Amino acid sequence: MIKSWYKEYKSSLKAIETEELPDLFFYRPIAFLFVKTIQRSNITPNQITLSAMVLGIIGGCFAMAGGRDSFLAAGILYMLFNILDCSDGQLARIKKNGTLTGRIIDGVADYIVGIFMYMGFLIGYGSTFSEPFYWWLAIIFTGGSNVIHSMLIDHQRLRFNHFALGEPLSNTIDTAKFSEERERLRKIKGQLFNRIILTIYLNYASRQGKIARVDNSFKALESVPSKSYYKANRPLMWWWTILGPTMQITIMALSAILFIPEFYAFWMIIPMNILTVSLILIQKKTDKDLIKRNAK
Repeated sequence: MIKSWYKEYKSSLKAIETEELPDLFFYRPIAFLFVKTIQRSNITPNQITLSAMVLGIIGGCFAMAGGRDSFLAAGILYMLFNILDCSDGQLARIKKNGTLTGRIIDGVADYIVGIFMYMGFLIGYGSTFSEPFYWWLAIIFTGGSNVIHSMLIDHQRLRFNHFALGEPLSNTIDTAKFSEERERLRKIKGQLFNRIILTIYLNYASRQGKIARVDNSFKALESVPSKSYYKANRPLMWWWTILGPTMQITIMALSAILFIPEFYAFWMIIPMNILTVSLILIQKKTDKDLIKRNAK
């Protein structure tokens, strides 16, 4: 049974090369055990997503209340949110009942919960300062950094999946699918919520498309053999995953549990931004070397 469960667990994951370490060794194994307990029930992935969002919002509200105990509860709830956030996708892949809007709702839930947690850090921890202006400014910079990191890691995953693993450019395909779905729902009454969700996703996909368009090496890399791209970028992809959302959730949750939110702000503004700039420069050099070698 253990072997069959392990095989099923691996099949419920995305590409392991692009997974974050906290996901692989903590969140997703726990999420998988939860999924196995409810697999035969009528619980749907969307219900799990909404339950996760409620937990995350409550966690953000706890943080807004301020105080060590409230932040402890907020950090624990934020981790529970991420476990359930992993569960919905795993359940959808195992039961093969995922939907287009379900994938978007999952992403929207992440952003909503993230906003509540940031508001908790801004308001709840800001109340401990007699002059909170500089703390508010730090949180704004932290949030801005988080958004940039998230978009960059999404783009790098797309690149790796395409050039190293041979997958189609899913953002282009998905955009077409979601556009068609939104147009189809326009003709059906009572689908306003789903249309709004689809519009949110298409706007995000448009921003992702802009990143791809300014990636000057994108077209040139099409001629690079996938094995060469994989070998050159596999170690680099691991470093990119450090910028991923699960790592940020984990650091934020631990900072709340230990009641040191300033550590999270420091982590995002200084080490993570230094890593981001370094990875951009290294990625450009890696791409240039790959293209040059392939041209010979």
